[in-house]
Amino acid sequence: MTKNNKKYLMLFVCLFISACDPYVAGDDEIVQHVHLDKLTASQISGMSGDLFTFNMGAERSLRHFYVQGNYKYSHFRCTPIQDYVVIGSVSIDEEHVEHGMYISSGSFKVCEDESMNTCLRKTQIEGLLTDNLSCRLVVGGLFKKSKVIADSIVITRDSILESKNL
Repeated sequence: MTKNNKKYLMLFVCLFISACDPYVAGDDEIVQHVHLDKLTASQISGMSGDLFTFNMGAERSLRHFYVQGNYKYSHFRCTPIQDYVVIGSVSIDEEHVEHGMYISSGSFKVCEDESMNTCLRKTQIEGLLTDNLSCRLVVGGLFKKSKVIADSIVITRDSILESKNL
């Protein structure tokens, strides 16, 4: 076999091997048009502050990214309210379809820090909140780098003020 033939054979083998694991379009994209519905606040005995629960609706499946990437957790993070962090989680693995939308349930709290030992009640949050919250959904795993799969999720100030107390 000549040197030229070996180069062509090597090029062909490399192309063939790279085609074995093709790039799936859309896996690196961030899911757009994600919104929250049914925001409620509830006080749970023994816990500091109120827990806000919601339904997250998306036009595309968030579970697809979660399962395909073999992720183990999801965090819901928002812009801070003054010096308080807004952090929670979304049950992506329990996603279901309603009226053509992919729905996942989630929750968040507003606390002094991520340890969530000292958190705020809804009435305290109402006094501090001056603008809408901008949030994102981050997934990750034990030995995996975390990845934002949805951002530009907005929680309006009005939706927090109007959230029902359970």
